[in-house]
Amino acid sequence: MGDILSNAQLQKAMDADLIQDVTDDDQSGSVDTDVLDEVIEQAEGTVYLYLASKYTLDTLTAAGKKMLRRLVTNIAIFDLYSRRMSVPDVIKTRYTETQNQLQQLARGELSLGANSTHKSPLMSSDQADEDRLFNFTDSDRDDFQDYP
Repeated sequence: MGDILSNAQLQKAMDADLIQDVTDDDQSGSVDTDVLDEVIEQAEGTVYLYLASKYTLDTLTAAGKKMLRRLVTNIAIFDLYSRRMSVPDVIKTRYTETQNQLQQLARGELSLGANSTHKSPLMSSDQADEDRLFNFTDSDRDDFQDYP
C-alpha cells in the first residue's frame, strides 16, 4: 500500500478484469497485489521527485491532496497498461497531462493549494521525522481514502 494511493483505490479506478490481466504474472487467475504495490510505489516516487522540494503533506488542502492522488493514479494506470499491452490513447493523454501538471507544479506555475515550504529536496536519513518532506502518518492516509 502506498502513502497516497492504496491497492483498493487503484483497483476501483480500473476494470477488475483488466487489472488481473496486467498484474497476473504467474497466471494464477487473480490480481497480484505485490505488482500493484510496486506500481503504486513507483508512481508515488515520480510525484515525490517533482514535488518534495515544494510541499509537505501537512500544508496541503483537501483539494490539493485529491489532486495529488489523481496524479499518482494516472501514472499508476499508465504503468499498469504498459506492462502488458498497448496503452490506449486516452490513458496516454492523461499521462502526458499529468507529466505537464507535475512540471508546472514543480516550477510554481500551478499550486496544490498550499504554501511552498522552500525546503531542500535532499533529506538525509538522520533527520528527525518532523523535518522530512512527505512524512505520512495514519491520519494523513485517512485524508486520501475518499478519492479513487
